[in-house]
Amino acid sequence: MGKKTFLLGSLLFSVLINTVDAQSGLCPPNLDFEMGNFTNWVCRSGTVSVSGGINTINWTGTGQMPSLHRMVPTAINGTDPYGGFPRICPNGSGFSAMIGNETATTNGGIGWEASSVSYTYNIPATATVFSVFFHYAVVLQNPGHIPEAQPRFRARIKDISTGQNIPCVTFDFTASSSLPGFLPSPFNSSVLYKDWTPVTLNLSGLAGKTIELEFIATECTQGGHFGYAYVDVNSNCNGAISGTTICQGDNSITLVAPFGFQSYRWFSDNTFTTVLSTNQNLPLNPAPSVGTVIPVEVTPYPSFGCKDTLYATITVSPKPISVAGPDVSICKYQTAQLGGLPVTGYTYEWRPANMVSNPFISNPMGWNIPPAPSELILKTTDILTGCFSEDTTIVSNITVDTAIRLNGSSDFCIGETNATLTVNSSSVSVQWYNATLPVNGATGYSYQPATTGLYWAQVVQNGCTDTTNGININVHSKPLPSFVPDNDTLCITNALYHAKNTSSAPDNAVMTYNWKFSDGSTLQTADADKIFQAVGNYNAELVATTQWGCKDSISSRLYVLPNGEADFTWDSICVNRPVLFTNLSNENGSPQVGYSWTFNNGGAVVLVKNPLPVTYATAGNTDVRQR
Repeated sequence: MGKKTFLLGSLLFSVLINTVDAQSGLCPPNLDFEMGNFTNWVCRSGTVSVSGGINTINWTGTGQMPSLHRMVPTAINGTDPYGGFPRICPNGSGFSAMIGNETATTNGGIGWEASSVSYTYNIPATATVFSVFFHYAVVLQNPGHIPEAQPRFRARIKDISTGQNIPCVTFDFTASSSLPGFLPSPFNSSVLYKDWTPVTLNLSGLAGKTIELEFIATECTQGGHFGYAYVDVNSNCNGAISGTTICQGDNSITLVAPFGFQSYRWFSDNTFTTVLSTNQNLPLNPAPSVGTVIPVEVTPYPSFGCKDTLYATITVSPKPISVAGPDVSICKYQTAQLGGLPVTGYTYEWRPANMVSNPFISNPMGWNIPPAPSELILKTTDILTGCFSEDTTIVSNITVDTAIRLNGSSDFCIGETNATLTVNSSSVSVQWYNATLPVNGATGYSYQPATTGLYWAQVVQNGCTDTTNGININVHSKPLPSFVPDNDTLCITNALYHAKNTSSAPDNAVMTYNWKFSDGSTLQTADADKIFQAVGNYNAELVATTQWGCKDSISSRLYVLPNGEADFTWDSICVNRPVLFTNLSNENGSPQVGYSWTFNNGGAVVLVKNPLPVTYATAGNTDVRQR
């Protein structure tokens, strides 16, 4: 039997209609909230105050207010934050409707709000048995005001023709520590709650009459404390007892009375002489014959309704045809249409639920399919009879080989080809990407990146498109080695070679250095300081290496020369007569030789190889020096 839950600060009701001919048909449209909204319900909002010592509601608006009239679907129902009970009534409902809210103090609401929902319904004149069921749960804050100012919940059924409320199903709960059946919240001691509770009333004498079902939640009149509630209604108005139909092919049934009553008594027939069971459920095997009437007496807890007798009339019905649809194959991340067109009066349930877009419709989209073929099962249930059938479909996920392989190193230097990326050669087409951009012309099974980036491929196989994982490729710059020597020509007597390292790295990488000289020696310092021991021509090479292993080098020639051998001669030296000095020095092959002559004749130092004649004015001994 399908059910819907209407959350009205925690109130739940259901309507049961039995006629002599086992009246067929569903409840009035959306009486059970099956549409998941408030269609055909009247939502009202207003304020509450104390006037003349009486709690008075001033209705100011008609229409759903999202903060006061809310639907809670089964998929996200959870539990009430104060009572800890399920927000969906545990009678198999699919939706809850909530009136009122908890924002008077917790979320800065304005307070003293009033909210209600109501449904007006004409009981068919042919209904000889008509029962109304409430299943309600209430949450009220208890601030300790005078009773008329306290948060409050009201539930009532009114005979529109007389304007009178019907006994046994009219409730008016005012927040108080002495409320029967209410408990203090384990999460907030100032809040009282009542878990889902059923109430039933036989309204058979109201056939042909119009009734109004109304539920009201109000906050305290001083504007600082909340009250709210929840409600549910049966989808099947043929009866409150489920399992009364023998489905074709079955030979046993289990009758199930509404949950939540204090006691049950099943009788064998209308004589009420033989008790079959005192449980909520009554298994019957073999099933009784069609037309058999089995009564059950339900007794509510004290002060929560009147005792009632419900009747189960045994019928037989065919099972509905369940259509899961043909087997299908889909690509990863894609969907496939399953099932068939919906049929009025049927409910649907797919499993596994996580593999369809909506597990409670006849034709959802299949998705989230794992690599292995998956069996999806559709259960189709006739709401009126409870008979069901199942059908299956196999949904297969077309697998695309998205493996990506790296040959070589993902870190390499410009100009090298260390990294090669490949995908499966069975792919129909391939497009390589660097981050979000396709690489122009890169459509082969392998690709060699030349620049830094995150590389991946989009591949097409068996009509499906998928992507590989990404691989980070880092292409590092080579260093720019350079150095400046103090002098590239040295004399053997002082053959100290010094060079200043001026290398740089475009990517600011850390570098190490290795100096290589053609005499076989090396240095691992930034600058070079090297003493040569022999005359000769040498090569100095600087190798710069970055932290990523990228290398480059630069070299330069240098010369170590032997010392020059100074020597000269002169002709006769006479006072006041020019003397010619002849340079006889051995330059030992040096390409660049400098000279310095000191004649001690009062003249300046002469810096040429062959000086001009020199004249002395006085006789005596004189030192002449050549360098």
